[in-house]
Amino acid sequence: MSNNASDSTSEKQKKYYEQNREIICKKKRKHFNCACGGRYKYSNKARHLKTKKHQKYLKEKVVVEKMMREIITEIVNNVINHL
Repeated sequence: MSNNASDSTSEKQKKYYEQNREIICKKKRKHFNCACGGRYKYSNKARHLKTKKHQKYLKEKVVVEKMMREIITEIVNNVINHL
């Protein structure tokens, strides 16, 4: 990429930021509540997803979902057998 093209891109990015600064700043400050019970800012989402708390939640969620599938399968099989 030529130096001229990168200058153009840089100028476009600056212009976009200036026009949307308020929205961008609000998004950066906004806190999100995670299903695991954690809370994080948008800019820290990747870090939050790696935390022990979130990883534990994901493992427990998988176990619960597996148990629910087994229970549902058992119920469906019982219903089918009684038809």
